[in-house]
Amino acid sequence: MKRLSHIVFSIGIFLSVQTVFASPISQEITSAVKQKRYLVLSGLLKKDLSKGPDLFIPGKSGQGQQLLTLLIAIIEHTNWQEDMQLFTYADKIVRLLDMQKLKSPIHRKFTAIVKKMQAAVRSNHSLPIMMNLEYSVEIVSIPKSAISIRSNRRDRTRVHVYRAIADRLYRKWKASSSKIDFQKYIAKHTSPEEKRKLQSNTVLYLTPSAASTYIVTFQNGKAMQSGSIIPDGRYMYVIDATGANLYVGKKVVGSFHHSSFVSGAPVQSAGRLYIKDGIIYEADMTSGHYKPTIRNGRRLLTYLSDPSRMGNQAINIDIHR
Repeated sequence: MKRLSHIVFSIGIFLSVQTVFASPISQEITSAVKQKRYLVLSGLLKKDLSKGPDLFIPGKSGQGQQLLTLLIAIIEHTNWQEDMQLFTYADKIVRLLDMQKLKSPIHRKFTAIVKKMQAAVRSNHSLPIMMNLEYSVEIVSIPKSAISIRSNRRDRTRVHVYRAIADRLYRKWKASSSKIDFQKYIAKHTSPEEKRKLQSNTVLYLTPSAASTYIVTFQNGKAMQSGSIIPDGRYMYVIDATGANLYVGKKVVGSFHHSSFVSGAPVQSAGRLYIKDGIIYEADMTSGHYKPTIRNGRRLLTYLSDPSRMGNQAINIDIHR
């Protein structure tokens, strides 16, 4: 009897998953991705895809299903491992889904897709590093009003809470039976003291325009920013997912981290650089957000070895863990 009940339950799960991904809107999303009809897709999801998935508001009815359908369509029907824009987009959708309480069938499918992406990153050495799922709590912006002691619904500002501070609440929410998304949970189930800590530990995520001031250029092998040689010192750095830009800046714990340069997106390399007289002479793979390996250090060396940057001088850089 128990075996029969288990079979019936399994069939029910299977049919519910099939129903979720066979709906007309799900089929249209998949079709639009396959044919690269992104304008149609934008209309279906009531957003402009070019402006990034942060415009999705967690908690809308059926949105988890639509987001997951979009993610599956990207992973199964596009060259996402070669197109870094698609890769970054898929990563952000993963973060949005992780911040919602998904129904069991959808959650199982979501977990399977995430494992597939993580396996691809491990096996394909050209793919950038993704932050662990725990960092979704920082990557997905939440309304400032959710962590305000005095609620102000007119305040539409969104902030990125520092994962080290929000982690306990995130894990508590994940383990709870609550069906609400994280931003609503944080608004309802945190004490005034916890909200104060969250308010004082929000991470700055730069816009592309603001981030451009941190891009490093080179002149005669020397590292420069905004036309001036970078002063001596230790700096955190990232190379973006496309491998086009190197960003360098000073870390400020709780407000300015490796994730700040690229708004939490995947990166080719991350760590710390040591500069003297404009020359990068040492680098290490220290980044709690990205947890890079020496493989990512070699990507830094390849980047710096370009003749338009440091050229042959780069072989003298001491790169270590």
